[in-house]
Amino acid sequence: MSFALKPGKSIRRELKRLVRHELAVASERLLQDHRDDDDVHEGRKSVKKVEAVATLLDQIGFAPPRKDLKRLHGARRTLSRLRDADAVIETFEHLRSRFSHRIPQRTSAVIRTHLTRRKSQLTRPALAAAGSLARAGKALRKLRRSAKQWAAPSIDLSELPRVLRRSFRASRKAMKRAQTRGRAPDFHDWRKRVKNLWYQLRLVERLVSGLSRRIEEFKELERALGEEHNLVVLRTRLSRDRGLRRFTSQVNRLTAMSTALQEELRRSALVLGTRLHDPSPKKFANDLCRRLRPKGTPRRKASTATRGRAVA
Repeated sequence: MSFALKPGKSIRRELKRLVRHELAVASERLLQDHRDDDDVHEGRKSVKKVEAVATLLDQIGFAPPRKDLKRLHGARRTLSRLRDADAVIETFEHLRSRFSHRIPQRTSAVIRTHLTRRKSQLTRPALAAAGSLARAGKALRKLRRSAKQWAAPSIDLSELPRVLRRSFRASRKAMKRAQTRGRAPDFHDWRKRVKNLWYQLRLVERLVSGLSRRIEEFKELERALGEEHNLVVLRTRLSRDRGLRRFTSQVNRLTAMSTALQEELRRSALVLGTRLHDPSPKKFANDLCRRLRPKGTPRRKASTATRGRAVA
């Protein structure tokens, strides 16, 4: 099922439908008998989508109940810890392949073993019958039942640009903070704002014409910022692993390489982000207003007969 509002339908009901669908997907993934990395990854994506809808509702003054937000954020933290452990290994492999001539094979094998062991230490108890993944799945299942009662106003199509304007402004401000300060937490905060905006743009894709390219560009920006964050997590993991202290010089070399790649990712993210955030929030919202499809109906392609008459 596409994460998008259906044209011509009640936006209020559509938001609840999407929330309950994503919570069902996540809870089913986490409560099945045999869970794996893919279940964690997909479950986390569904939780992120629900958070984007919850943020949208909060922006219009109808935030979900605090107990539901607590369940949602708790499940996301559990999944993020496990996903980070997997992403760190993927990041190390990417770094190793890019700088293969600068990382001795033996050192590479030792570091990968340590990262894999750390992942197992987190994953094994989480996958147990009463582990953190099962608890997160049960919390999301309860949340799905509760979400049916979430208060939400009747939202008119014309109000959506104003709502997305706030998310755009938040992302734009976060970008400027990251650009000015250059700190890892600021870039991470910017990534979260970009991801929220990206999900909200996906929500309205079928109600606003010509959004596909912009959505893909924000996805590309979020991916670059995600890779930048993964490098930070990798360096933190390596510096805290006591078993790697006898490989200090090699770890320092790896840290220097990851920092160089991080700077490259930051530069490309800022170039793309500056272009995507070039319009003011007001202009961004006005552009969305002009692109709104009447009554949310998609444009129909002309039939063969109609095109024939037009040519004639």
